Amino acid sequence: MSSHFSRPAAVALGATTVALLALTGCSPASNADGDGDGGPTEITLTSQPNGAGLPFFIAEQEGFFEDEGLAVTVENYASGPASLAAGAANEWQAGWLGAPPALTGANTFGLIPAGLMIREDTNHMMLMTADVLEGSSPEEVLRTHPVATSQNSLAEQVMRGCAEWLGVDAADVEMVPLDGGAVVQAIASGQVEVANSWVTPAWPLLEDPDTYVQVCNAEDAGVAVTAPMVVTPKFLEEQPEAAAAFLRATTRASDFIMANHEEAVSYMLDYYETYAITGSEEQAEWEVTARTWYGLDDAIESIESGETSKALNDSAEFFVNAGVYPQAPPVDELLEQGLTLLKSARDGATAAD
Repeated sequence: MSSHFSRPAAVALGATTVALLALTGCSPASNADGDGDGGPTEITLTSQPNGAGLPFFIAEQEGFFEDEGLAVTVENYASGPASLAAGAANEWQAGWLGAPPALTGANTFGLIPAGLMIREDTNHMMLMTADVLEGSSPEEVLRTHPVATSQNSLAEQVMRGCAEWLGVDAADVEMVPLDGGAVVQAIASGQVEVANSWVTPAWPLLEDPDTYVQVCNAEDAGVAVTAPMVVTPKFLEEQPEAAAAFLRATTRASDFIMANHEEAVSYMLDYYETYAITGSEEQAEWEVTARTWYGLDDAIESIESGETSKALNDSAEFFVNAGVYPQAPPVDELLEQGLTLLKSARDGATAAD
């Protein structure tokens, strides 16, 4: 994989490194206020209206952002790519993205992956109709039927990995490129017999296993499905203490999810209602359980162990080979900055202290 990267990323690396050195060299701040008036720091976070956004919702409801001196607005975008132009324009300062848009942002404006928020390998899956499988096999179906999935996404990476796992050359699979919700609609309406998707949108298919059969998931395919926390280089350069405060609050919410399962499921149901997502208690249970939620120590350990680097670099390599990126972003250099920021978050003080 190429080690070269674009000039915007290079400029951002230099500027944010200075900010990180300043952050690690100063004493913990009691308030991450950008205005100097002792009030909360107002920031906007990027998210998507699906179950992966639960940590921000819990951090708001439990007062974790408030404890950190942050006044947060969560901006939900229809997809990760839809949020990138806004991030480059500093319309949001931090948040979470799926790996592909996070990597695109790293390439185009030096967006910093600040550790994993979730990993959800079992939540990205390939499904086939029971009718098309009757008298056939997943391998045979995949050789003769197109697959509806979201192009240039983790779903496509999973789909191609599943093809190889099922014994089919990934390059030979015909793809019907659709957005997440349209993928599910296509198989539900009989337009396609094979789809690759994830819950939230794919839940109605999982509720009907007699009609739709899961034949593979990302875990089977050996694909790491990750969503990193991200901070813009401008935000880190100008307000490094607020960036660390964002990470503390978000990872505190992830720890809450892992430690309080029933409450987390209840919060997921509240999240559905707040964002007009159709979802049952069974779906909420699935969404909480199917994801691994990374606390602060988990996010640090994941970078130090090489897990985060491998996951993001594997995705970057997939998209370079697919022609989506001309070159891979400087993942490891950016992760070093993310690790320094995570450690600053761990060692710093909250506004409540």
